[in-house]
Amino acid sequence: RFSDDTLKVCYDSEGVIRSFGFDASRLYPGGYSVAEVEKNAVPEDISIDGSWMFEGSAIVPRTYTQAERVELADKKRLSLIADAVAEMSPLSDAVELGRATAEQSARLTALKNYRLDLIELDVSDPDKIAWPELHDVA
Repeated sequence: RFSDDTLKVCYDSEGVIRSFGFDASRLYPGGYSVAEVEKNAVPEDISIDGSWMFEGSAIVPRTYTQAERVELADKKRLSLIADAVAEMSPLSDAVELGRATAEQSARLTALKNYRLDLIELDVSDPDKIAWPELHDVA
């Protein structure tokens, strides 16, 4: 029987928190272990994005392996590339059709350079990544 005033956390075999809630009946712990944590010991920014772990009796920030850190860095790089491409598309149309303002053309050039910087970025050592910046052209 769980206490009514504790947070219930579902965590996997690695200790990574996969679900949580105060009402145990709303959790589906299939394949996970479940533990209780006092309300005052719960971090305000806890989430189920894989960045929190349950260790012993406490919720702690997750410590990532080197391979996981490389994977996270690559996902971030790919997400930033996708964001740049999404912004580039209408600007590219405007330039191609001769309808772009000077500011739009400059922004497209900045985005293309930024995208190439991201494509060329080495993420094999997350501690040494110097993330490129997208500079304003206003």
